Parts: sequence; structure tokens; C-alpha cells
Amino acid sequence: MKAALTLITALAYVAACLLYLHFFVTRKEAAERWGFGVLWVGFIAHTAGLVINYWNMGRFPVIDLRESLCFFSWSMAGMYLAVRTIRSAAPLGTFVLPVIAGVFIAAALLKKAALPPNDMFATILFPLHILLIFSGYAAFTLAFGSGIMYLLQERGLKSRRPGRVLDRLPSLSELDGLIYLSLGIGFPLLTLGIITGAAWLHNLEGVYIKWNPEINASMVTWLLYAVILHARLLAGWRGRKMAAASVLGFALILFTFLGAGLVSSGFHGFFNYP
Repeated sequence: MKAALTLITALAYVAACLLYLHFFVTRKEAAERWGFGVLWVGFIAHTAGLVINYWNMGRFPVIDLRESLCFFSWSMAGMYLAVRTIRSAAPLGTFVLPVIAGVFIAAALLKKAALPPNDMFATILFPLHILLIFSGYAAFTLAFGSGIMYLLQERGLKSRRPGRVLDRLPSLSELDGLIYLSLGIGFPLLTLGIITGAAWLHNLEGVYIKWNPEINASMVTWLLYAVILHARLLAGWRGRKMAAASVLGFALILFTFLGAGLVSSGFHGFFNYP
């Protein structure tokens, strides 16, 4: 059952990528509608697989690198579906869906670690912390994709030769609004994720913070996005500055999630599970 759900999810995500690419090249709205529907199929199958893993393991399935990548892919898919539902963000799918599919396939190809049971994860605070953190990261991924599109569109307009590809991108004002929306969703989620993580740690060890590479990088990431939003609200940052900051922020997220996670110890380390 789990193998079938994994295959369905992978095929649906790849098919959605191809349909969104077809939409981007041809501007055929039907391709985007089909891609959106197929993405929903993949997301539902992905969700079912996570639920089955949760049931079989008796814990939230986000501990090792494989599980974390799988959940990150799920978070990005869910966030894109939510944003696409409330706002016209169809071209963004062309840039974000390859990331979703690639991360999921990478997770599926990794060997599953044999992790012993641990009571430290048997609390509602742990899944809540993970859900909030990864949802925040997913929103920042959308901001990254929007930032890339903004920089491409701006460059094309400045050269006065936008060409066929850039002609298919939304306007600069639309992209600026999409970046701000994504950051506005992601920052509160990341903040709440850090707070619930501190509460979980306090229940475990009696302290609210324990410095390690993952936590240090998370705090730097939070501070960077706080500065970005502060600059937007009070200093009037818009356009290129916001787009470049979103790309920089995503690079820091990758370091926090992968780089710091690979060298951290304890429950934040992919290869140092206690």
C-alpha cells in the first residue's frame, strides 16, 4: 500500500510539472487546470502515505533525512495549493513544482533508517512544531520562486527584449505582491514553530533554548526574514530588493534544513539520532 501511494505521488507530481510547463509555454488554461487537479491527486496520495506512516510508526514521521525531505515536499505542495486557491499564481507552479517533485523523489530514493522508539516525540508539541516550521519554509519557497520570476521579468524589461518566455510571466507588481503574501504567511508560521519548539524542549530538558547548528541557523533565518519584513513595512522595500532578499532567505533555509541538520547533534541531527 505504501509503495503504491509513493508511486502515485511521484507520478502525479511529475505529471503536474509537465502540465504546468506545457501551460507556461502554450498559455493553454486547460493545461494549468489539469496540472492543478493532478497536483491535488498527488497531494492526497502523499497525505495518505504520511498518515499510514504515522499509524505504523506510532510517531510523527519526520525524524531522519528521508522523512524530513518527504514532509518538506508535502508542505510545499500544500502551501502552493492553498496560495493558488486564494490567488492567481498559476505561472509560479512552473517554478515551484519541479522543486516539490525533485525533493519527493530524492526522499523516496533514500534508504529508510531504522530508528528506535523514543518517548521524546510522544507529545503534541513535536508534530505542531514540525508542521509550523515546515509550513513556514514552504511559504518561503513560494517567495523564492516569485523572487526568481521577478528578477527574470525585470531583467527582460530593462533589456527591452523580454522574449517569449518572459512575456509569460506575471507583471512586476503582481510578483511583488506574491512575494509579500508568501513572506507574510511564512514569517508568522516560522515564529510559532520556533515558540512551540522552545516549549517542547522545555518539557524535555527544562530549558527553552539549546544552542546547536540547527537552532543557531534557525534563529538567523528568523532574524533575516524579520529584517526583510521590517524593511518592507517601514523602509518601503519593494521590487528588486524584496526579490533578491527572498532568494537569499531561501538559500539560508537550505543551509538551515540540510547543512546544519547534517552536522547537528541530538534530535536536530539527521545522522545523530539519540
